[in-house]
Amino acid sequence: RRCAATHLRCRRDASPRPRRRRGGPREGTLPPAPRASRGTSIADPAATTRPTQAGYIFGAYKTYQLRTKVARRLLKPDKETVDAWWSQQHEWGGRQLYGLATDLQGFHLKGLQWLGARPDLVPTEWVRHLATLQDRCPPLDAATVDAVVSSELGRPLREVFASFDPEPVGSASIAQVHRARLRRKRWWRRRGGRVAVKVQRPGAERLMLRDLKNIRSFLSSRIVRGSLAWDADAILDQIDGETAGEFDFTAEAARMDAAAATLAKPPPGRLRFLRRLFYTPPVAVPRARAGLVTKRLLVMDFVSGIQLSRLAGEAGAKGSDAEAKMLFEHLGDAFGRLLFEDGFAGVHADPHPGNLLVRRRGLGAGVGLVDWGQTKGVSLGLRLRLARVVAALGAPGGADDVRAAIEQLGVAWNSTRSEADQTAACVATAVEWCDTRPLPAPFEADPTSEHYALTVFGELTAFPVGLIYYLRATQYYRAMTEATGVEWSLADAIRPHAQHLLRAQGRVEANWAFDEEDLRGDVSEAVRRGGL
Repeated sequence: RRCAATHLRCRRDASPRPRRRRGGPREGTLPPAPRASRGTSIADPAATTRPTQAGYIFGAYKTYQLRTKVARRLLKPDKETVDAWWSQQHEWGGRQLYGLATDLQGFHLKGLQWLGARPDLVPTEWVRHLATLQDRCPPLDAATVDAVVSSELGRPLREVFASFDPEPVGSASIAQVHRARLRRKRWWRRRGGRVAVKVQRPGAERLMLRDLKNIRSFLSSRIVRGSLAWDADAILDQIDGETAGEFDFTAEAARMDAAAATLAKPPPGRLRFLRRLFYTPPVAVPRARAGLVTKRLLVMDFVSGIQLSRLAGEAGAKGSDAEAKMLFEHLGDAFGRLLFEDGFAGVHADPHPGNLLVRRRGLGAGVGLVDWGQTKGVSLGLRLRLARVVAALGAPGGADDVRAAIEQLGVAWNSTRSEADQTAACVATAVEWCDTRPLPAPFEADPTSEHYALTVFGELTAFPVGLIYYLRATQYYRAMTEATGVEWSLADAIRPHAQHLLRAQGRVEANWAFDEEDLRGDVSEAVRRGGL
């Protein structure tokens, strides 16, 4: 009787199961294929609890993988049929992952946003759903935006702005951006004009830092740590520091203004002082409006253009390959100048398609680069070593010079593979880190592949952790070139700036020294000194 009562109580408390219409196929099936996973959206709290949402998706995929394996053995389908089966499953998975991101938010949304910009790593169906997280996250309501802006400025919103569009032009994981127009205090002062207002989401910082703490606890467990080939603590230390700074819009404004000043200078050449008067940088960076920047609010110049993520989805809006290559050339030149010139000396670490604005003008096209929250300064010693790798990729010395440059960069390993295999892995690693061209066979850029270059190294004993955000940026450029099919080399674009830095700063031995936070692991004293 006690068991029966418990059973009845469990049946009564359980949520009702969805009923299926008789006589028809199950939802999401392609008969006679194994059925795709189905069910209510996991964003609905009635479906699953938060700790089990990721497990729900993972378990559904493992179950579908088993069903597909059995169906392939019994039905002997061709490759196109199997691809159609998996396309249905990935379509379901993309919707569920989008619901997971919008429900949990925080670092989960940030990580899935990154996956949405990596068609080289995840299925196309995932990218189609997750790419909307780059600039079309669920926005804040108008009342919340009004309250945040008025609180940060210390006066009502209408006293500062002549007009304020309640619909955001872009909404991401940490903030959203609105179009507005400032009021002019005096007719002769240029205080008016169109501006972009970046408003931080209330509670986003607390949620993001809590998620990072939970991820660190998970990766620090004995079982997980033993299965990783890299030091999770070293990477998370970098992410913790940069993430905390991402919520300070005053620091973002300073970095943005420094980048704008660096790119506003014309390239070196004759009559540079005259060309400065007529030079328009091909990559536009907004500047902050003085007196209208706080920790949670940033008012800046409005940069017009169409976001690359939206342009790619519009029918007939995709430009020619020549135009796309021109845009990549502009981005590569700006990337090299920001990294190897002294004015900014760092990287914009979040150049996903939602932060790139295509600005068609005259006979050509320019680019607007926005959202400077994720930037990373790089020390002079690390920039010189990285410049040596870029220069070695185009030098006649070949693979031996590239391997020497990788070792001087601070990468050390213990491997049982042959010296030729290790040298080939160094070349593939240099191409992956500094270029967008295909990797030399048989290596692949997918970290989960058995042909990933770092797996040849075996155990990594030292790694330049100061380049983590640099590597994040270069992988974005690699993903975009592969998605568009444009043949373009990032290394060729930034090599002139790297060689200029080597000539200007490389002759002083003290400039090659590592900073303490640049390197994790043990390397020889000769590597630490660098060398001329």
